[in-house]
Amino acid sequence: MKDIKGFFRANPYGALNMRGGKRYLKINFSPLQDFKDDLKVVDGDHPFIQNRNIKTLKAFSDSVMFKGNADNLTVTIGDAK
Repeated sequence: MKDIKGFFRANPYGALNMRGGKRYLKINFSPLQDFKDDLKVVDGDHPFIQNRNIKTLKAFSDSVMFKGNADNLTVTIGDAK
């Protein structure tokens, strides 16, 4: 959970922190292994964030404009992680 300002969910792949503001969604992910798959944040069929360069314990951070309900978001790595 290095450099992600707390965590919302964790599993054997890494730790995830998502925070909503008035107009932004902030995402931080600290991976526990390297991935060649995409990390995706999706609202229904609309992808917000995609990142393919995920390295062990190298925190990934991004933010996007978002006014929806964060409970409807899905975060995946590859097809099923």
